[in-house]
Amino acid sequence: MRLNRTSIALLQTSRYVEYLDSTIGTAGDNMNPDRIYQQHRDDAFAKQVTSKTYSTFVAMPFGDRFSYRSSEIFTNVICAAAEDANKSGRTKRKFATPHRVDKSPGIAFNITEEIVVSILEMHFVVADLTWANHGVLVEMGLALGLKPNSRIIALMQGSPSDLHFDLKHNNVIQYDNPEKAIELVSNALIAAAEAFEAERDHHVDSIKRRLSYDAI
Repeated sequence: MRLNRTSIALLQTSRYVEYLDSTIGTAGDNMNPDRIYQQHRDDAFAKQVTSKTYSTFVAMPFGDRFSYRSSEIFTNVICAAAEDANKSGRTKRKFATPHRVDKSPGIAFNITEEIVVSILEMHFVVADLTWANHGVLVEMGLALGLKPNSRIIALMQGSPSDLHFDLKHNNVIQYDNPEKAIELVSNALIAAAEAFEAERDHHVDSIKRRLSYDAI
């Protein structure tokens, strides 16, 4: 697994160790992100390449807090942004409805192997870092270790100065007005799609070159 400085900091900082113990610790050796990455990375990329639509994993707080309304943000900002990106006609494929893990039947609110595989298999990750929710931060750390940064979109209400110091250096979309956030997230999704297609083309070209060398 390609852990970078930010993902290591998020996954190892003492602030999150207790949370990791409660969410991952019960799975013990069976839920190992590095094993999952090694086991599923090739199939995950093949699934992304052959998919007719772009898939998006959404990490966000489940509940409501003060003015933050989780379901409204998911529907009226994140899903609306995917629809807006589709209407733009600027991407090679359409965006499927973003996937929010608590909408999956039978999923407990902890970091399971299924969640890690979903982060790896889906094209993009959108993480709402509002309130610095521990579960979201862990999923963000996993995403930073499993995917290129260009395919991860972070957003939040409030000031990024409240975030973990390593995350402050990432490009975080700040939104207080959900309507304005739609355009920002839509453009970020389009940029992420362009980055994926460039990655795909590079991978395909490298395979073609290897096949050409073998044929000589």
